[in-house]
Amino acid sequence: MTFSDTMAVARDHWLGLATLLEPDARRQLARLLRAATGPGDHQLDRLRIIDFFIRRLPADHPVRRSAADGGRLGERGTETLDIDALFAELAAGLQAPAGPAPSDIAATIRQRLLAGPSYGRDRVAELGIDPADAALIRLGDRFPAFQFTAQGTVPATVTRVNRLLRAGDEPWGAADWWLSRNAWLGGTPAELLGEGRDDDIAAAAAGVVEDR
Repeated sequence: MTFSDTMAVARDHWLGLATLLEPDARRQLARLLRAATGPGDHQLDRLRIIDFFIRRLPADHPVRRSAADGGRLGERGTETLDIDALFAELAAGLQAPAGPAPSDIAATIRQRLLAGPSYGRDRVAELGIDPADAALIRLGDRFPAFQFTAQGTVPATVTRVNRLLRAGDEPWGAADWWLSRNAWLGGTPAELLGEGRDDDIAAAAAGVVEDR
């Protein structure tokens, strides 16, 4: 995991991350981002950003996990992002006079999670699967389709991970985990199902639970 990787995760989760931080922490992070841009050696400044993520974010937050997994600085030439441009964009967002309300953030996240393919309750029942099964993620009256194979079965890894993530009690959080990029896996868990990474997916989910 490189520093560039960590910042890529931060970019992917920026809306929720910025909302999570208190105003003083937002301003502090904006200062750190500005200090780490421009000509010169910014390794110490970027270490401070990694330290900020580790100290300020919950243990199961994807950005915190990425930072704790390494966040190595490396050489500027090995970075895969335009870090200076990204920092400028993120710092500007943190300095915005009024961010979106938490309810707006929640609505945006729910809209994203509902945008993907899904099955209705009747379709799940037709497959011979109990729609009330607590090991399935149900978002309102929809069941995200990644939970089902082309043959209409539920993979053992989905059942195992959903139980770890308490999908019956926290379906939106479980869906967000499956459908968001995971820095440790190097991809989105739902897209990696059946690609020879099922043990890694289960291990990543177990790590989230252990950090809580």
